[in-house]
Amino acid sequence: MAGQDPGVHEVDRRERPCAGQPGCPWRVEADLPAFSVADMRKLRAADGQPGREAAMDAPVMACHKDQPGTAHPLRLCAGWLAVVGPHHLGVRMAVLTGELPAQALQPGDDWPELHESLAAMIDSWPENPGAPPPSRSRQRRTPPDD
Repeated sequence: MAGQDPGVHEVDRRERPCAGQPGCPWRVEADLPAFSVADMRKLRAADGQPGREAAMDAPVMACHKDQPGTAHPLRLCAGWLAVVGPHHLGVRMAVLTGELPAQALQPGDDWPELHESLAAMIDSWPENPGAPPPSRSRQRRTPPDD
């Protein structure tokens, strides 16, 4: 990165939401049944919203395909960065320090449609306890804590 402090290294991240099965959970057309209640709890712990930003020390979300023991154990999820990143203080600080480019916080022009928020993703998740019938209301739902 031109003009970047040579001691600062960019955070490893996905360039776009991953496809395949299961695809990135932030993709509207993703196969959400492949994701567990535990997965959704992890997402909730890393959630930020306008006016309720995630704290500096809140977890960040790695790509679900990049797990320990894989070639890329900690690449940040592109979908999560584009949807939640602007509302996560730790991510915003990474942009300010040059560890993340600002464009990582916006979907690319050729990206698939993403859920607008974690609440919208959970609303469309079939495992959501008490999920509405197929007409799906837009009330905020969260996975159970137990």
